[in-house]
Amino acid sequence: MEQVTNSSYRGCRTSALEAVKRCPFSVQKIYRDKCKGYVATSALRGSAVHDALEEYGTHCLKNRCATDLDYWDSTIYKYASHVPADVY
Repeated sequence: MEQVTNSSYRGCRTSALEAVKRCPFSVQKIYRDKCKGYVATSALRGSAVHDALEEYGTHCLKNRCATDLDYWDSTIYKYASHVPADVY
């Protein structure tokens, strides 16, 4: 059995996997071609929260720490500053 290494592993969002079942073409346009369509406020908020948590989790795993509140604060600030006021 072949061992999977970190360099060959790619994360995938559950929403992307569910979208493949509904419409593979839309997944191609969104994730490969980076086309933007209409995005609801709740989707923008969810994406920002997901991205912040993913970055923070990756940081903690990489640095082998249970928590790093200074990094968490800077991560939240970074993502909050990039979303529209109504999303924040």
